[in-house]
Amino acid sequence: YALGELGWLAYEEQDYPRAKDFFARSLQLTDDVNDSAHTGLGYTLAAQGNYTDAILHCQRAASIETRLPGGFNCLGYLYRATKQYTESTSAYRKVLELRPYWEDGHIGIAVIQADQGKYAEAEATLKQGLLQITKPRYAHYWLGWVLFQQQKYQEAQPNFEKAAQLVPDDAGV
Repeated sequence: YALGELGWLAYEEQDYPRAKDFFARSLQLTDDVNDSAHTGLGYTLAAQGNYTDAILHCQRAASIETRLPGGFNCLGYLYRATKQYTESTSAYRKVLELRPYWEDGHIGIAVIQADQGKYAEAEATLKQGLLQITKPRYAHYWLGWVLFQQQKYQEAQPNFEKAAQLVPDDAGV
C-alpha cells in the first residue's frame, strides 16, 4: 500500500511515468484488494492519453470496493472524457448513492448536462446538490459557470466569489 501512496504523490506532482511505476508495482502485490492503486493508475493512464486501459483499471477499482466512491468517480470522469455520457452519468449516480453529501457526484452529473447544452438542468442539479453537500469546494464555481453560460451574470457572480473564498489557491477558480 505504501507503493500506492507513493504513486498518488507522484501523480499529484504530475510525474506520470513515476506514478505509473509505483501504482503498477503496488498492484503486483495487491491487485485483488487495492482499489486505490487501480484508481490511481486509471487517472495516471488517462493523463497519458490511454483511456482504454484507464477505464479498465477504474472498473476494477469499482468492482473491488463497491462501498467506496473512488472507482465510480474515476469511471464518471473517464467516461465523460470519452463522451460516453450515459455511462458517466450512471457512474456519478453511484457516487451520489454512496456519498450524497459529497460534491463529486453532483458536479459530475451537472457538468455532463452542461456538456450537452442542458444548462438549466445543470443549474437545477447543482442547486439541489448544494442543499445536501456538507463541504462544498467547487460546486459554487460550477453553478456560477452554468449560470454564466445562460447569461445570468448577476446570479453567477456571487457563486464565483464564494468559490474563490472556498478555494483561494486555485487559479482556475
